[in-house]
Amino acid sequence: MSSENHDADAFAFQLVLRARLDRENELLVHRTAWVVGSQAFLFSAYSIAVNGHPAMTIGAVEQSRMLATAIPWVAVVALVLLNISIAGNLAALIHLSRQVDHDCDARMRILLIGRAARLAGMAAPVFIPLAFLITWLVLIVHRMTS
Repeated sequence: MSSENHDADAFAFQLVLRARLDRENELLVHRTAWVVGSQAFLFSAYSIAVNGHPAMTIGAVEQSRMLATAIPWVAVVALVLLNISIAGNLAALIHLSRQVDHDCDARMRILLIGRAARLAGMAAPVFIPLAFLITWLVLIVHRMTS
C-alpha cells in the first residue's frame, strides 16, 4: 500500500470518527432536551392533579389522587431509562474520544476540546436528570408519609 493510500484511508477514518462524535453529541443534546420537556409536562400534570378544582366531584377527586400517585412513578421510570441511555451515550463519547486521541493526527485532535471543558459539557446531561429524579423521589416519600 502506498503512503498516499494510507494517508487517504487514515483521513477517511478520521472523518468518520469525527462524524460519529458529532452524532453522539447531537444525541446527548436531544436526550437532555427530552428530559427537560417531558419532566416539565409531568410536573404540570402533577400540579393539576394535586391542586384540582375545589368543586370536583368525589370521582374526580379519586382520579386526581390516583394521578398524583402515578405521575411521579412514571417520571421516575422515564428518568431511570433516560439515565441508562445517557450513560450509554457518554460511554460511546469516551470511547470515541479515546480513539481520536490514539489514532488521529494532531490536526484532528485539535478539534477536540480539553478534558475540563468536556466534563463541564457533561454537567447538564448528567445532573439535570438526577435533579429531577431526586425531586420526584422526595415528592413520592412526602406523599407516602403524609
